Amino acid sequence: MTTVSLASTASGTAASNGTVQALASNTVYDGGNATVYSPVGSPGACGHNNTDADVVCGLDQAVYGAPSGPGPYCGKSVHVTNKMNGKSVTCTVVEKCPGCPNAYSLDLSSGAFDQIGDEATGTIPISWYLVGN
Repeated sequence: MTTVSLASTASGTAASNGTVQALASNTVYDGGNATVYSPVGSPGACGHNNTDADVVCGLDQAVYGAPSGPGPYCGKSVHVTNKMNGKSVTCTVVEKCPGCPNAYSLDLSSGAFDQIGDEATGTIPISWYLVGN
């Protein structure tokens, strides 16, 4: 697999402003952070209702790919690794994250976050990749 960090500027990976033009298969995205969010209350950007226990995530809005409604990565699986402890989880994209600190950051439900870290930590450094196409 190829690793791409926020410092990369290759076409199709990270642009100079930190946004991602398209996710590439077999590419690890590094330099982001995971935060925890609650998907309860309304359908996510992909149009599905989820619970805190569901293993789901939201992509940064620069990566999500649609200003509103379902984006091209809805329903795709993302493999996320906590860089502090090496634990990983595979979650399903159901949301976009307008508050993520950069293009390689993700919002994880409690069901996903708790598998790789402690919510009391707040934010954890991660790397991740899109599973399959």
